[in-house]
Amino acid sequence: MKIQTKSQKSFSTLTFMALVALITAIAPFAITPKVQAEASTVGEYCSKFTVKSEKLACTDGWAGKACDGWLETHNEAHETICLEAAVAEEKATNTPTTPTTPTTPTTPDEKTKEQKEKEAREALESFAERQERESKEPKKNPDQVPDNKYGEYVNGKGDYQRIGVNQAGDGAPAIIYIHGGGWRVNDGAAEKLQPSATARGYAFFSLTYRLGPSGVYYQLDDVMRGIRHVINNAGMYKIDPSRVAIWGDSAGGSLTVRAAGTGKSGAKAAIGWSAPTNGYTALFRSYKSFAIGMDHSTCFPTDVEGISDVVKQINGEASTDDGTRSSVYETGVQPENLKTVVGVLELANQASDTAVSAGEIAKKLQDENGKKELSENVRRLAADKFLTCMDNISSVSPALNASPLTPPMLLVGYQDDELVGPDQAYQMRDKLRSMGTRSDALILPGNFHLDYREEVVKPSLDWLDQLLQP
Repeated sequence: MKIQTKSQKSFSTLTFMALVALITAIAPFAITPKVQAEASTVGEYCSKFTVKSEKLACTDGWAGKACDGWLETHNEAHETICLEAAVAEEKATNTPTTPTTPTTPTTPDEKTKEQKEKEAREALESFAERQERESKEPKKNPDQVPDNKYGEYVNGKGDYQRIGVNQAGDGAPAIIYIHGGGWRVNDGAAEKLQPSATARGYAFFSLTYRLGPSGVYYQLDDVMRGIRHVINNAGMYKIDPSRVAIWGDSAGGSLTVRAAGTGKSGAKAAIGWSAPTNGYTALFRSYKSFAIGMDHSTCFPTDVEGISDVVKQINGEASTDDGTRSSVYETGVQPENLKTVVGVLELANQASDTAVSAGEIAKKLQDENGKKELSENVRRLAADKFLTCMDNISSVSPALNASPLTPPMLLVGYQDDELVGPDQAYQMRDKLRSMGTRSDALILPGNFHLDYREEVVKPSLDWLDQLLQP
């Protein structure tokens, strides 16, 4: 794509008008209506929920577990269900409403009234307020937090993060499933796959991770820690640590392939369903894939005010960021034609294709030759922003930089998938084969974006059986 040079005023006006006028690519997620009912037992109260994740959120609230974990791993509806169940439990057990002296819980499921009230207050905070509060709190060292808790691992923030556990027989092989959902929500594919996997004798772990924007680094860190937790606690989960596979779809497929590509996951096999493996090419599959990819990165803001602010900075105007930006996922506005950013990413792609160093291209943004070759708007993006984008996209491109220690891998997708093309599977497969690692690709006809479909479950499990259940 060639970027046309325009006047500052014209570029700013047209770009921002285009951004505001775009169609929503990812709709805001609906909130489940609040449930208000008197009940005396958790069974009575939570029986009204038929979705497994909602029922689990309900039982967690009744048991006094931290509800904000559901906001991180699912959405506000699940956190609301959890918090309301906690209130219902207090009514059912006639918990005193007067302040009590904080005590240490006698079991992991017990919490004091003060702890529950603190969680409820935090749940009412806006995302911005929570970020500001947490920025003032002492940082935890996640490596110093005990990581032997059943059904929870220590994430990169030092907090306990949920893992769904379905055990099999002693010494069973295990599947650790990493869900998709655009890195923003849990698509629920794990719940659909689990019965088929356990029927084959696999222990099944549904690994969650912190959700939200700009997660390119912290979400992989969470996934690596979750995998390590399962393997290190093989005795507690009664699995064979030498027969562990990682598996994911879409965004989770990307995290699966990236984790496997490090060569340090400890997994013996990996399966990626509709998994992007080359960020440089995957970003340009469609405007929707571009927008989702940018949201996952740290190199460009994906909130409306943030986009406006960058446009102003590109055009030499003052920044207007006052710290109150609203996410595109809250407003429903999706950037579709970010010409300047596309230009920067095309430079990154050029560096990847021609082996030109990022530093050399960064210099071009400023020198006289660059003024002739590149549009003025692209050059006005600071060199460090280009380098940030370059590092982001390289980190999500295991098809370019996978380790020779990557385990055998199966890539599955659909020919006309709008978000992830078959080239992503083929390039990753060929990269691994070039290093002597077994890798296979299964591309089916159709325009689906794979999360869970029957026609790929059996061949995927058949492939895994060859490696983990000989």
